[in-house]
Amino acid sequence: MNKDDLILYSLRYCLGKSSPIIREMINYLYDHWEIISPYHKEKIKNEIYFSISRHSAGMKQDENDWSLFLEDIEESCSSEEFLQKFTKQISCLNNPGTQ
Repeated sequence: MNKDDLILYSLRYCLGKSSPIIREMINYLYDHWEIISPYHKEKIKNEIYFSISRHSAGMKQDENDWSLFLEDIEESCSSEEFLQKFTKQISCLNNPGTQ
């Protein structure tokens, strides 16, 4: 078991709860998202999506908080992917013949 497993298990505990732990977990995920493995990021997103779709992510405000977190993460990922593609394109323009 590693730190990412512990984060995933903690998330599973928090989903469906109605307490301050939800806000703590969301803050923790925001603060540590960059160091979580891609595999665990997908698992975390899937767990949250699944809970929201079943209306089992907690009270309405909790579901809203989880949804907002997912939107922020997806937006962040899209921005990173765009930046990587843009950087690669610029690199190709500056160094013709490399791809």
